[in-house]
Amino acid sequence: MSDRWQQVGAFGHDLALAVRLTDGVAGGRPIGTPSVRVGGVDEVPSRNRSGYHLFFDLPPTSVTVRVDGGAYYRDASRTVDVDPSNPTYDPGTAEEFVLEPTPAYSFPSGLTRVRGQVRQSGQPVSDAEVSVQGLPGTVRTTDTGEFVYVFADIDHTDVDRDPNTGVRYVMPGNAHPVFAVTWPNGGFTQSVTVRPGRLTSANLTN
Repeated sequence: MSDRWQQVGAFGHDLALAVRLTDGVAGGRPIGTPSVRVGGVDEVPSRNRSGYHLFFDLPPTSVTVRVDGGAYYRDASRTVDVDPSNPTYDPGTAEEFVLEPTPAYSFPSGLTRVRGQVRQSGQPVSDAEVSVQGLPGTVRTTDTGEFVYVFADIDHTDVDRDPNTGVRYVMPGNAHPVFAVTWPNGGFTQSVTVRPGRLTSANLTN
């Protein structure tokens, strides 16, 4: 070793947690700038070339992972065990968050979806669950009661054509989709006319 350089010690860090964020509509990496933090920890995660958020040297306990979805996704959180004494703990297996889009998300054309607002007695209902009876998937309303529901799994058996007009409609179970809205203090259902491959605007009111 030259006189100019001297070894001052060795440094190393242990991977404690890897977090993967996935776009809930298109799959793959999310758009925008969602961020990941661990509650009670000041560390900003590193990101590798594959897009994983990496945390090192976390305390060996259960931690709360919080995702700030930015403009295009809803925030999310989850408790994760990073205790090495737990036999199921594996820092090499990523904790995946599938991010739910907000109404600001840039949806691809040709996607069947309903966008609207939930209102009760004229007032918007925030953080209400919105689903379609008989179909998978649940979304939550924003602070202003807005939502977007994507019909991700419909096929030709869920679409019927009006014999008089020739117009095609989404008809799971041979009926127009019935939206179910629930929140801690109430709920209701409402039928909505939806055309495939398009954006339908529909406010759900009670």
